[in-house]
Amino acid sequence: RYPWEGLIRIVLEPDANREFSVAIRIPGWARNEAMPGGLYRFLDRSDAQPTLKINGKETTRDIEDGFMHIRRLWTAGDTIELNLPMPIRGIVADERVQANRGRVALQRGPLLYCAEWCDQPGKRVANLLLADDVPLETRWRSDLPGGLMAITGRVRALQGDGTLREQDFTAIPYYAWAHRGPGEMAVWLARDREALSRIELAGSEDEQ
Repeated sequence: RYPWEGLIRIVLEPDANREFSVAIRIPGWARNEAMPGGLYRFLDRSDAQPTLKINGKETTRDIEDGFMHIRRLWTAGDTIELNLPMPIRGIVADERVQANRGRVALQRGPLLYCAEWCDQPGKRVANLLLADDVPLETRWRSDLPGGLMAITGRVRALQGDGTLREQDFTAIPYYAWAHRGPGEMAVWLARDREALSRIELAGSEDEQ
């Protein structure tokens, strides 16, 4: 069920018993690295660590250049189980990226998420404010293409009278948008009122 769940099982079938190394890649998102270079980073550090089992027995390996290296005598049927933690993570950009200043994007496992108009009560996304302390959870959506894991919660939305009102919120994997008609979509959402005002202003200027 990867990428919805982080448990990955590899069964080895060598033609004879032999010793060799297997390199298991541990992606950057499972090592608290949103992107090499630091232009984008996770909002919070996760203490959840990948775990590794060989034939059901937990073991540890150092991560070198993004890989766990396992060298041993392998026989047919040997099983490697890698469990990658998949908390919902907020991503923020370096302050020098002006377009994303004051905004946050959502990621879970290897997938980047977005908010699409048709999943929001007000049928808009440019007016959403996703604060850093908003509790978020996952929910399986079998009604969307192929079935997928959505992110849900409660956010505030800017109303026509300038007030903020709490409402339900849904985000879907970025790859899955644009299948349900034209409308607003956003990967980067405002995380404070100032950023929300800039988004609204930009939208007003575009309309003019």
